[in-house]
Amino acid sequence: MGSTRTSQFGVVDESSVGVVTTPTLFLPTISFEWSAEDAQTSSEASVAGLYGLQEGQSNGGPVTVSGKWEGELTALGAGFWIKHALGAGGVSTTGSGPYTHTIAEPTTWDGHSFTAQAGITDDAGTTQPITLIGGKVKSYGLAYDQGEKLNVSVDLVGQRVDVGSRTLTSCETTNGSTAVTVTSAVDEYEGMSISGTGIPAGAWITAVNSATSVTISAAATADGTGLSLVVGKALATASYTTSGQKLLKQHHAHVSVAGTEVSIYGGSEEWVRPIDETDFRAGSRWSKEQKDNGELFEITGSFECEYNAALYAKYRAGTKFSLVRSFVAGSTSLTLTSKARITPGAEPKIDGRSRNKMTVPWMALGNTNADLLAAVLVNSESTI
Repeated sequence: MGSTRTSQFGVVDESSVGVVTTPTLFLPTISFEWSAEDAQTSSEASVAGLYGLQEGQSNGGPVTVSGKWEGELTALGAGFWIKHALGAGGVSTTGSGPYTHTIAEPTTWDGHSFTAQAGITDDAGTTQPITLIGGKVKSYGLAYDQGEKLNVSVDLVGQRVDVGSRTLTSCETTNGSTAVTVTSAVDEYEGMSISGTGIPAGAWITAVNSATSVTISAAATADGTGLSLVVGKALATASYTTSGQKLLKQHHAHVSVAGTEVSIYGGSEEWVRPIDETDFRAGSRWSKEQKDNGELFEITGSFECEYNAALYAKYRAGTKFSLVRSFVAGSTSLTLTSKARITPGAEPKIDGRSRNKMTVPWMALGNTNADLLAAVLVNSESTI
């Protein structure tokens, strides 16, 4: 039987968007869920004498690939998600352990992606790879409450997903052709990666023509017979470092407004990237790269504190200010700086027998992209 004890989750940058890559960074994981939603397009036409659809009147449509990862904020892996959430502006690293990583302000992430792979053990005791390809961060969330650890949630989108991995023998390729002769092909192979001698990197199966024939996304680079080809992505060997796993918690958190620290109970924030979940084009059920869609990069959040008249006055006046959220534990730290304003909902209240508190919602804005968010991570990783 399978349990989460034998499950794993790993990520890695892709060299080119949609080129499946073996994960190298493995993250302790609270939860990971994924979906490959087949639209299953159905006919609206009627057939005389039938009360339902004929079999051929309902079949596969566009496939939407998405996922959600939840974990904790630690030194290890924090930079990977933040880098992919903010964009392709780059990372500047200084130091020699600990390292200081300055992550560029929000910008486009076109042309950049990652592979995410979960290993989920089935009822037969086999850990099956589930590999999301062409991954992008749709949104990044950070939350912490009184006396609690800092939790991270990441919404993902992808172009395709490989479910499992298997090897086909006695296959044939023709140089310059996208037709490949295989053994025992089944319909579920459509959309899955294919690799082996003469198969270009990043190739995938665009159509299953028959039990012995498939079409792939890129022409073979050599003639071949008797080949063994792999469909899907094999499960990566997980390796977890023992360093960098210390949890960042609420008591490591600090929030300052216009240079003055505010004594907070907890807080949360979410960064929503301006990309579409899918980009379907004629000729394929699978999405092309999800690119910048022209909407705004939304950064919002809130924190809870005792009633602070000066803070509420900033809301009433519409004041813009520097909002710094820092999380410091020994030599590990994450500092997030935004130009912000308080949004509606900050009114203090009387609530039973308790301290008089207020929840302060905010949004990031500014005259430059750097005003929206500047992120600096200090940890033991030489690269993120």
